[in-house]
Amino acid sequence: MFPGCRLLAQICQNDHVDPWPLGKTEEANIDSKCVHHHQSKTEKYFTVHKDECGVHWTTPAGRTYTRPPRPLLRGW
Repeated sequence: MFPGCRLLAQICQNDHVDPWPLGKTEEANIDSKCVHHHQSKTEKYFTVHKDECGVHWTTPAGRTYTRPPRPLLRGW
């Protein structure tokens, strides 16, 4: 879900947007990240916020990048 990342969710890791145990393990709080971007979030290079407009990645300098929501394809 990082803006510009082209890896398919199938080969990515599921991640809690609001970290567990504070964030629930439910669809609204889970998204897919490649290993690189998952680690970048974990190491605090970015903070992540998810809402109806998409996933917002904010740098420590305060710059925000947004990835709009993508449709969920069921049955693949």
